[in-house]
Amino acid sequence: MTRRSRYQKPSRSGGKRPLTFRYLFFYALFWPDTYRMLIGLAVGFVSAPLLYTDDTGLGTKLLLFLMIATIGYAVSGIPARAIAAFFRRRILR
Repeated sequence: MTRRSRYQKPSRSGGKRPLTFRYLFFYALFWPDTYRMLIGLAVGFVSAPLLYTDDTGLGTKLLLFLMIATIGYAVSGIPARAIAAFFRRRILR
């Protein structure tokens, strides 16, 4: 009995799925972090311009957007899981 190194690649018949566009699409569709990112970006795009003033520089605008998008990502865990579960129920069954 030989021991496989943990760095050894799996064999071609080892049950690893091929990386296709279809596989990536459905993986992203059922992954809650996809919706967390989308919600965070939407919150950033909607909320950040409300905090700008006329003399706000580009760096400050970018920093505000990133901060608000990160907060939106952090607080959207429960809704994102619900959205992913909804798509799993509707598509897989």
